[in-house]
Amino acid sequence: MESSRTRRSRSEDDDDLLRKLPPDVLISILEKLGLRDVFRTRALSRSWRRLHDQLQLPRIVLDIYDFLPDGENWEDTYFGYDSDLSEDEDDDEAPDGDDDSDDGGRRDDCDDDELSKASHKLLDAATAVLKQQQQQRTGVPVVCTMKILLRRDYMSLGRLLDAAVAAGRVSATELAITARFLDDNPDEPLLAAYEQRFRRLFSGCPAAFGCLTRLTMERVKLDVVDLDSVLAACGRLETLSLSECGDYHGQTWHARHERLAEITVHYCGFEIVDLAWLPRLHRFTLRCWPSRFSRLKMNEWDAMRDWVLSTTPQPVSFGHVPSLTTLTLSNDDYRNGGIRRKLSSILANTAVTDLRLNFKGSNIWIVPESQKPFNDVFRNLKFLKVRSVYETCGLDWTMFLLQAAPHLKELYIKICDRIKSNDNTRVSGEVATAGVKHYNLIRFTIRGCYNIEDIIVPFTCRLVEAAVNLKEIYMRESTAFVRSGLVDPQVVTGFPRTDKEKEWLRKRITNGRCTPLTIDIIQSYTAGERSQDTAGSTRKVSAL
Repeated sequence: MESSRTRRSRSEDDDDLLRKLPPDVLISILEKLGLRDVFRTRALSRSWRRLHDQLQLPRIVLDIYDFLPDGENWEDTYFGYDSDLSEDEDDDEAPDGDDDSDDGGRRDDCDDDELSKASHKLLDAATAVLKQQQQQRTGVPVVCTMKILLRRDYMSLGRLLDAAVAAGRVSATELAITARFLDDNPDEPLLAAYEQRFRRLFSGCPAAFGCLTRLTMERVKLDVVDLDSVLAACGRLETLSLSECGDYHGQTWHARHERLAEITVHYCGFEIVDLAWLPRLHRFTLRCWPSRFSRLKMNEWDAMRDWVLSTTPQPVSFGHVPSLTTLTLSNDDYRNGGIRRKLSSILANTAVTDLRLNFKGSNIWIVPESQKPFNDVFRNLKFLKVRSVYETCGLDWTMFLLQAAPHLKELYIKICDRIKSNDNTRVSGEVATAGVKHYNLIRFTIRGCYNIEDIIVPFTCRLVEAAVNLKEIYMRESTAFVRSGLVDPQVVTGFPRTDKEKEWLRKRITNGRCTPLTIDIIQSYTAGERSQDTAGSTRKVSAL
């Protein structure tokens, strides 16, 4: 049996090994740990305690997820009505050190839930970390990332961070401000209360917002004027993400900022997002934009096509965005109002290198066009991703995109994961693409593969014929239903599962010719199949 002296000696040896590590390695270790584990390292040895006292972490992450019990999907948990929002929102701020949600002795009905406990623990941890953080003397910038829920302790956390910035302990901040935990379907009074809370936080923490480099807001309802005020105050902001931040139907947001490099707008309801002046913007994502014609029926659309197209603005307009390289547009046909848009019109005044289109398993809401309108728009396009396409829409329509992008190098297509598609899905318009030749496409990836014989093989054969320098094809079976174990993957997908079937598919695609083209067929595995096949699911075999 090992004696206590032996154990102590071994611990000292381990301590010596840790002590010999360079400071940058020790800091790297701490950066990869959660906040609670970072504090626990102080108990490992004296060296670790001295490390905490002497070294500064370049990044401090204060996230409420670290203080919630494991094994729960807290994002989807409903915590009940937040009674603290129902009254006294206009009261004066509580003095520093007081509970900002006390409001004259009234207690929050949610004090006992896990989220409130986690909020209190986060506040305690943030207080300990930020107050012990030494003022910067080494010149190493310290970034503090904090996720704030608009409920109890939100102002205390904000003041704490603001004081740390004002004292020079933190040089830059990243904030995620959310109300998504509070109620799955908040009514207007609740949304107005959340908005008021954000305004209190914004006005009460000028230093924290002044050095903000990343801002994420979820379910925080703001009007366009408030949004512009936030951008004006956050002069160092580089990344902005807005998710479900209000109903802006009929409104246009004119975005202007000198340093913003990345913007994501998800289901915010702007009729138009005008990227008016963003000289450093290189990535923009727009998901789920609404349309004034979202309830227009298909027969009404056919009768009113010209009028609708002439009166419907594009969901995004591009002003001065000279650095824009990556663009993501994601919407379903219902929210788009059944409108078939010209991609060349949407992308006017851009020359992106990476374009991602997501149709969310609905009709294809872009109209196939001839090559001429794309001469300038697609002149720099290198990477194209087309996601969530119903198999009933086919894939031949994508050839016009290939034809319009002569410098495209990689094409990715994902078939919609749903087994049963909508019989009404369709593609409007046709463009002659016979005889198309492409000389720069080198990689094609297709995922889903529900209808190998009728869709995948004919399209891939056509693509191989057009892309004369194509080198790699990756065919990946979708995992959504196969892993569930509720369906027979062979019946659902028709995807080749044996080596013989895979080789047959390769010969079909290459027409049996000798070619350097590499076809990588990757199948999904159920738990039983994976345990039986130790070789794995990925095998790279050159076509015969």
